[in-house]
Amino acid sequence: MLATGKNQKPYNSFLSDARESIDLFVDIFAYIVAMFVFIEIFAVSRLCDFLSNLQRPSFTFLGVPTELSKLVLLKLFSGNGGLAILQNIFDKYGAGNYISRCDAMILTSSDTEFYVVKEKKW
Repeated sequence: MLATGKNQKPYNSFLSDARESIDLFVDIFAYIVAMFVFIEIFAVSRLCDFLSNLQRPSFTFLGVPTELSKLVLLKLFSGNGGLAILQNIFDKYGAGNYISRCDAMILTSSDTEFYVVKEKKW
């Protein structure tokens, strides 16, 4: 509809935008792969466990369940990683448990901090 309003052919506009989306995918593919590798190394190296254990005293002092420390760390980098942690918490404690509700609240009330953004030239 926007193309028609600008006196452009809609199909040509669609093809042009489709080409741009392929270019965007090629541009960010390396970053996406690097992020997956980083998250896997983060989990396998036990660095996540180490940092999580460092956070536990402050979580305990604030009255926050210590089981949420991994979620707080991983959510910064990966929304899907946060969902995986939420699923583990649900499996372990059940969906109605206080820890599960806190986990779900943290997961849905925060956003992933690191994004790959490409500036579109008009």
